[in-house]
Amino acid sequence: MLVISDTNTVFSALLTRGKPLLVFEVNSLIKKFEFIAPEFLFFEIGKRLDKIIKFTHFSKEEFVEIFSFIKKEIELIPLKSFEDKVKEAKAAGALEAG
Repeated sequence: MLVISDTNTVFSALLTRGKPLLVFEVNSLIKKFEFIAPEFLFFEIGKRLDKIIKFTHFSKEEFVEIFSFIKKEIELIPLKSFEDKVKEAKAAGALEAG
């Protein structure tokens, strides 16, 4: 099953040892979902990395390990693959304007 991952899901997985991270961990074993996201997902997270590390429940080493693991679990889709649909998605209210 194809699942589109967003920034909030990855933030949640990085900030807690809760269900969002568990979903990625279990899926790495059973391969039920194929996680995809726009290629700018990790750029958005990178802009807030210092803040995330400040509030995380992981040591710095654990954080790096978890972040690397999550990055391997998500296939990034190039913007050029869907950029012709962005205007239509904004008009439909599927994206924040910006």
